[in-house]
Amino acid sequence: YLCLLLDAVDLPVLGYFGHPALFMVPEEEGVREAFWSRFTAMARASSVEFAVSDPFLQMQYEYQVGAPRLPVIRTHALYTGATHFPARPDDILVLDRPHEAVLLCLMRRLMPGGDGGDWPLAEGRLRAAASPDYPYRFVTRALTDKQFSTFAQFRAVVLWAYDMDLITFYEFYGMNMPIFMPSHLSKYLFQQDHGAYDHRWGRRKETKLREPLWPPDAPGTPFEEGSAEAARHIVSFSDYFRFPEVQYFESIPDLLRKLPRTNFFEVVQAMARFNHDSMVET
Repeated sequence: YLCLLLDAVDLPVLGYFGHPALFMVPEEEGVREAFWSRFTAMARASSVEFAVSDPFLQMQYEYQVGAPRLPVIRTHALYTGATHFPARPDDILVLDRPHEAVLLCLMRRLMPGGDGGDWPLAEGRLRAAASPDYPYRFVTRALTDKQFSTFAQFRAVVLWAYDMDLITFYEFYGMNMPIFMPSHLSKYLFQQDHGAYDHRWGRRKETKLREPLWPPDAPGTPFEEGSAEAARHIVSFSDYFRFPEVQYFESIPDLLRKLPRTNFFEVVQAMARFNHDSMVET
């Protein structure tokens, strides 16, 4: 929305968007309609270049405003200044969802020999899960200094997403750090109140030269992240399932089985090659 401040400025404008088109736009219908018109006019101007950070947003923007389709420039997260170097080879970083209270308890209980011994709590929550009968220890961010250089020392990270394009995913991927994510669709049904952005410009222009990214016969809209039917289509646009070498698990027992079997060297090398090639493309 703030890009409209530069609408009348006689200078080249570069816009890089990592949020939905209606982020920060007031909810009044008249304001929204005026925004659609001014935004698309800017996007077509020869002195303006707009881009989005991932295919998920590209699809949403096209669904709402039609042509022109904004290009994707991948987020590389170079600001982390960190590269994966597993100085803590037996530790797995766990990035759980906000306010998650039982995940580490469940992981500890399902680990071989994990039902015995002490269960140390911090602020009423289990912050680490370990067992003498399992080769890896799971640790949450709360037990670190939350620095990227520290995260890069873990053997891998387990990420439970709470949005379709978390910047955290790109940060860890950019570090060449092995990422494990759930594969089941139910873990990608989010209640993010994105329905507030679920509007479509009535005067959008659609080209007949190519098919729209969001299928016209798809159930629901690309903002209905709490709908299983819509989410089946939405996840196909998420880089969680587009980037190579992301490791998927069907359940926590499946995760516990896969970790010791993973060839981390091969995973890291493949991620590094993809990061290099996509940087050249960018």
